[in-house]
Amino acid sequence: MDPGHLVGRVEDGFRFERLVGTGGIGEVYEAVRVSDNARVAIKTLLPTFRDVREAVRRLEREARAGGLLDHPNIVDIQAYGVLADGMPYLVMELVDGIDLGAALEHGALEPRRALAIGRQTLEGLAHAHTHGVLHRDLKPENLMLAATADGERVKILDLGLAKLVGFAAEGSAKLTETGAIFGTPAYMAPEQALGRPVTFATDIYAVGVIVFEMLTGKVPFIGADVQGTLRLHVKGTIPRLVDVAPWCPPALDQIITQALQKEPAARFASASRMAAALHVIERSLAA
Repeated sequence: MDPGHLVGRVEDGFRFERLVGTGGIGEVYEAVRVSDNARVAIKTLLPTFRDVREAVRRLEREARAGGLLDHPNIVDIQAYGVLADGMPYLVMELVDGIDLGAALEHGALEPRRALAIGRQTLEGLAHAHTHGVLHRDLKPENLMLAATADGERVKILDLGLAKLVGFAAEGSAKLTETGAIFGTPAYMAPEQALGRPVTFATDIYAVGVIVFEMLTGKVPFIGADVQGTLRLHVKGTIPRLVDVAPWCPPALDQIITQALQKEPAARFASASRMAAALHVIERSLAA
């Protein structure tokens, strides 16, 4: 079976209308729930991963994590099910917009927009962290920018690598053991790169990388290869935002520098504190 093979079919009460996109192991469709004609997004695995147990568990983990959360900056996961052929799927809200990765293809963003995106991301994370959910794979492609009547709204996607802090171990699906590396190299905190235990500060580091990229058009650490990038996260000198973006207020430079500290304890104590710090700069730029 090829990606997109569900288009045009009615399965388990949903009419699959078009393939929205594909990722490493999954694909997302726009669909209509037949019972009420509601438009939704449905995430399934690529056909070749249907019988791969860890891929199935990743989708189950996303459903479990999403079920704990209810926040305007986190995509709403509505249901989990299994199609007739055994393919698991998630039903999610359909977000009208583009992902941040696509927005960054044209270079750095306008500062106020970048700070608003960073703040909203942190506000969503603060809610997730309060409910014991650590994302672990934040990157521009996992942040949707939705157009709403109140302006642009961030929607955090893909909780497939989420760690549920304080919950019982998940057997072989447990992703917390030392030595295991999960995430996307350009956005990985030093402790991730080293395979060490992760904390909520790991997500804060990733947001620091993303905000730096939004303001400058490039990530702070990029090596010649994956291992080179990971080494820079662990041992590289933290670049100063003011050296790349001279317009940057010193306070904003300090915020990003703190978020990118090598030691988790040296970063912001919480996502909400970093969000509040960015909001101060955001309001000053609007004055």
